[in-house]
Amino acid sequence: MVPSGAVKVFEEAEDVTVFVPQERVPPGARASHPHSWFVLQAESDLASVGFLARITEKLAAAGISTNAVSAYYHDHLFVSHARAAEALLEELSRSA
Repeated sequence: MVPSGAVKVFEEAEDVTVFVPQERVPPGARASHPHSWFVLQAESDLASVGFLARITEKLAAAGISTNAVSAYYHDHLFVSHARAAEALLEELSRSA
């Protein structure tokens, strides 16, 4: 069952992945991988090559794992809460 307030839902053959804000996780449900959500504000062209790769490469070089989801207007990065501050600093230093 998909909880109300779900932000993203991916139905795959193996199971369903639901992105939901922590405060909306239903009582008794387990948040298996709490992450921080970064929305890249640049409007990326779906035909552009390497845009997201350059960003995730920088995070990987810093040892920061990320899950990326691309939508029509923006790219979305999900980073472990434990590494979120570092990821933000890495992103800021990259754009400075």
